[in-house]
Parts: sequence; structure tokens; C-alpha cells
Amino acid sequence: MVATINEYYGSQAFRSLTGGTPTKRRAILEHFREKHGHMPLASLPKEFVIALLDTMKPTVASNWLTALRHAFQWCEQRKLLRTDPTWGIRFKLPKSGGHHTWTEDEIAAFEAHYAVGSKARLALALGVFTAQRRSDVVRIGRQHIRDGVLTVRPQKTRHTTGVTLAIPVHPDCRRSLPPRRQSATSRC
Repeated sequence: MVATINEYYGSQAFRSLTGGTPTKRRAILEHFREKHGHMPLASLPKEFVIALLDTMKPTVASNWLTALRHAFQWCEQRKLLRTDPTWGIRFKLPKSGGHHTWTEDEIAAFEAHYAVGSKARLALALGVFTAQRRSDVVRIGRQHIRDGVLTVRPQKTRHTTGVTLAIPVHPDCRRSLPPRRQSATSRC
């Protein structure tokens, strides 16, 4: 199973994954390989996969199922498996109310606790004033700002992948940015 998973990592199927997906899937597959790598891949029973997933919380099991399914389908296409042991397995995720939207008071309390110039304050400002995902916000830096406009290319959203967004930098967001470092030549 070790060689098969390594080969999968080098495949077009795995390399075409974007954003944080490859990292998350690799972590799942490495954990799976560490615990169950001794088992013969070609005869992995569906019942084993179901029993494994039953030990997990629903959202974790769903992520594992997605990662395993993608890898096992790749294996099946290459005749490394006779049948995909994840085929037909379904999970009904519990209803979620989503993420809590911060109130103005919660934002004010956060801003009172974290000073302008701190990473926490910058993260809040970028999240509030750009409405981008956390996975995109962590990649934003000064190099993305020119003439008061933040230019960013979201990684994950299906409809905007590959599309460059131009977001005017709000004055409150600008105040949260750390000061520019001066190079030795600009100080002269």
C-alpha cells in the first residue's frame, strides 16, 4: 500500500487538486497508511471502510470518505483494486447552523483587545473588509495592494477560480496594515 499511495501522490488526479485540499487529503492518507498500511489494498473490504468511518465524528468521516474515495477510484482505474470499497457508502451530515456572524459589539471587543499592527487585528480586518475565505486571507500581503486596490485570486470557489478580484482597500483595513519596511536605498 505504501508504494501505491506514493504513486497516487504523483498522479495527475492528485496534482490537480487545488487550495488546501492536497494537504488535507495527504494527512488523511498518511494516517490511514500508518494505521492500516499492512493490509493488502487489492482485497480491502467495504465492511472495513464502513467500520473505520463509524468510529469517527460525521464531518471527520465525510472528509475521510472523500479522500479515500478519490484515491481508491484512482487505484480502481489502474486495476490496483477490483472494486472501489467506498462505492455506495453515504453519510448524512447533521444540519449545521453555519458559522456565527460576529456582532458589532464582538468586533469592537476584539479590536479593543488586539492593537493595530498585530497579526490578529490584521487577520480580522482582511476578513471583514475583503469577505474572502480564511485560506485566501492567509496568503494576502502588501504585494497584493497597488494604488489602494487589493488584487487577489481566490483558490477555492468554483465560480471564481482563476478570476482575479480587485477589491478597494477600506480605510479601516489600511490602518490595520503594518507599516511598510523601508529598504536601504529608499532611506537615502
